[in-house]
Amino acid sequence: MTWKDMGHPQAGGAELVNEELAKRLILEGHQVKFLVGGWHNCKEEEERDGYQIVRLGSRYTVYLKAFFYFQRNLKDWPDLVIDECNTIPFFAKFYVSCKTVFMIQQLARQVWFYQLPFPFSLIGYFLEPFYLRLFRDQKTFTFAESTKQDLLELGFKEDLIRIISETFTINPVEKIEEIQKPDNPTILFFSALREMKRPDHVIKAFEHAKPRLKNLKLIVGGDGFGRYAARVKRMIANSPYSDDIQFLGSIRDEKLKCKIMQSAHYICCTSVREGWGIIVSEAGSQGTPAIVYDIHGLRDAVENGLAGIIVKKNSPESMAESIISAFQDHQQYGNIQFKAHKLACSVNISRTYDIFFNFLK
Repeated sequence: MTWKDMGHPQAGGAELVNEELAKRLILEGHQVKFLVGGWHNCKEEEERDGYQIVRLGSRYTVYLKAFFYFQRNLKDWPDLVIDECNTIPFFAKFYVSCKTVFMIQQLARQVWFYQLPFPFSLIGYFLEPFYLRLFRDQKTFTFAESTKQDLLELGFKEDLIRIISETFTINPVEKIEEIQKPDNPTILFFSALREMKRPDHVIKAFEHAKPRLKNLKLIVGGDGFGRYAARVKRMIANSPYSDDIQFLGSIRDEKLKCKIMQSAHYICCTSVREGWGIIVSEAGSQGTPAIVYDIHGLRDAVENGLAGIIVKKNSPESMAESIISAFQDHQQYGNIQFKAHKLACSVNISRTYDIFFNFLK
């Protein structure tokens, strides 16, 4: 049970790892069914790579509809239910008779204030620690040490928690020394234009750094919808340095995605919170290290600063200083590039599946 699948317009790293694990379960003779939220004009049911996907309701109604669907159609079917919490859990442990396992990318915390209007955001922020504590007795999967520490603070038991890595589908470059970086210093933002990703912070950081790095360029890859995405696009168009900002929109082709990542010196990530900054790993696999905010999931993805740069303060001004320092220290670049590539190449879905499957037993 999770709120979206890989077919969803907002699908990301969490959905990819879920379905890669499902593929491997199918290959070993198991049966897998996803209960997920739907979207406008989506197929209600679909089979992909041997597993079934049932889409119920929307982002906010899927939880109740999953309960009723399960009672009507699946009550005696599964041996195991995985309840994935993406902001809100399905509370499956309270109505299924079989074994349940809990999975959580990250605690929402500040994300509540970016995703929901007041007062619902404040209510969610207040209630989250209380409802998560209901799962303290469950075997739990998470994706980063930062989130594990959050769970331990809520009373989860360390021996019931396993960290599994995210995954990605692009092929890492074999020799990073053969990558041709541009002559001009170039930074990249590559993610959905969503408020919690804060692309506006990267644009502001670029504008702060530009007077001191005259040849600095910014590439923005990703798209979005709604008022926030429109505001980001206006920021780009109205920037005093708009001629040095390249807006690419949504990129689906993986070869093009790799080419774009290789064409920047650094990727800049400014999310409010992440389970694991998979875009950091993807860029690292293409020889592009990251400059990131010091937040859960991003600090983990750069190995606490060993395989990337963590800004001193989570602000555009501080990121601008880190960008300037990064391009001034030419000797550091080769070392950090090598470590980012090595860390990205350690993200291995086969190893993740082994940990996942053995812990389910």
